[in-house]
Amino acid sequence: MRLIFFSSIIFLIITIIIGRLFFIQVKNFDFYAKQADQYHNLITKVESERGDIFFRNKFEETFLVATNKRFYRIYAVPSKIKPENQDKIADILTKNLDLDKDFVMSRIVKENDPYEPIKDGLEEKNIEFLDEINKINQGAAGKEVYLSRFYPLQNIASHVIGFTDQDKLGTYGIEKYYNDILSGSPGIWSGIRDTFGKLVKFKGGFTKNITPSADLVLTIDYNIQFQAEKVLKDIIEKWDASGGSIIVLDSNNGDILSMVSKPDFDLNNYSKQKPDLFLNPVVQSLFEPGSIFKPITMAAGLDKGVITARTTYLDNGFVEKSGYIIRNSDEKAHGEQNMIDVLALSLNTGAVFVQDQLEKNAFKNYIEKFEFGQKTGIDLPGELSGNIVNLDTMRDVNYATSSYGQGISVTPIQMITSFSAIAGKGYLIRPHIIDKIIYSDGKVKKIEPNISEKSVITSDTSATLTAMLVNSLEKGYAKKGKVDGYILAGKTGTAQVPDLEKGGYLKDKTIHTFLGFGPAFESKFIILIKLDYPQGINFASDSIAPSFSKLAKFILDYYQIPPSNN
Repeated sequence: MRLIFFSSIIFLIITIIIGRLFFIQVKNFDFYAKQADQYHNLITKVESERGDIFFRNKFEETFLVATNKRFYRIYAVPSKIKPENQDKIADILTKNLDLDKDFVMSRIVKENDPYEPIKDGLEEKNIEFLDEINKINQGAAGKEVYLSRFYPLQNIASHVIGFTDQDKLGTYGIEKYYNDILSGSPGIWSGIRDTFGKLVKFKGGFTKNITPSADLVLTIDYNIQFQAEKVLKDIIEKWDASGGSIIVLDSNNGDILSMVSKPDFDLNNYSKQKPDLFLNPVVQSLFEPGSIFKPITMAAGLDKGVITARTTYLDNGFVEKSGYIIRNSDEKAHGEQNMIDVLALSLNTGAVFVQDQLEKNAFKNYIEKFEFGQKTGIDLPGELSGNIVNLDTMRDVNYATSSYGQGISVTPIQMITSFSAIAGKGYLIRPHIIDKIIYSDGKVKKIEPNISEKSVITSDTSATLTAMLVNSLEKGYAKKGKVDGYILAGKTGTAQVPDLEKGGYLKDKTIHTFLGFGPAFESKFIILIKLDYPQGINFASDSIAPSFSKLAKFILDYYQIPPSNN
């Protein structure tokens, strides 16, 4: 009986084992095969290292402005820290990492915690104290190395360059606009592990290849950018302004040679800034341009043939439109004046006179030909289109105020782009900020100029208007913008600021601008300077015309442009 009993038990065990094997190998084969594959097969995503960004100079030398840098993260291992060593270790971490001791203690007293990050963003020279900690308590702390975006120039061109987020995706500026090119795309690598979990050599490879990242060389000139940064900083401080912008545009090919806006921010510490600072005022802020718009009105009148430079009108100091009185900025009557004087003296009544000679549709058509009310297409994110809807009303007063740059809104990049047609013999040159893309295989893609196929104005109109703007700078309100020995063209603007709450305009705030180019008849560059809400100064002719002169002289000397022949 005993033998039969044990035989039955053995038979039962064998039956259970066979049944289990059947269940695993036959009935649930697919499930367990998949589980085994997941253990033995290693599939991982391999990222491409993000590309670098460079400035350049006139010699085509490059200067690094965005790259990837090795940083270290210090972490504690609380589970290995003996209670009697906690205070000493906290003191060392507090001293060397400039941290609050209570914060450090709260991290290292967690008895069963195997990993507690303490501080990241550290360079190798900042972590040498780790040996001291581990001599006191072996394994109490450690370091991790990682790559993070780094901006060597910190605040310089911060609105242009932009930054990446924690996932290394571009979220602002060039970093955002060209994210796909800078980041490339990840590859998928598949390998096989042995029964001990170790990778089997020669049994693996990419099932999806990496698309390598590329480097970008910006059109921004390193030297011009630094000079523009200094000029803008100086005038903001001098006139206690709330901010401002400077753009320098190559009038031959649309290269942005400089783009500065202030307030700015440190790209390496952007998380500490208010989000409203992350708007690029050059492309994302609208303003009523004021008198720098008068050359656009004059261009329309000259090109349509309803006026010449010598056409005269009687300036009584004011004009009435739709029951509204429009006055000159100086509130004076200047008597009989020609169109040259209108620009030189910046007469609002003269701009209204020119618009009156044009049919409304003709005036609006020229505004649209200069591409106001639409984006320039510059390769920066978030560009605004401006606002010229007042012209849709067909009201006399709206057309009158638009003639001298009030009641319509533009971006700084639109305004400087419009002057490219005046400086460029009638053809609009659209701005761009990338000079070339350098791929990982050494191939280079040069970005070609984008010039309008049809002229906005004739070359004769361009030449006449340029001469009028030369007179404006030599003899008019813009004369403080002169550079000795050179013939430059320019126009000042002092614009009112709309009161968005009560309507009308604010009494205590203005925007000062200077827009000019040079040399006048063989233009190399266009400069726009914009100063927001300066204090203690009434007109741009006094506040920023001298700054235009300073920056223009630097550029003329930098490019070794010979003095003009009279």
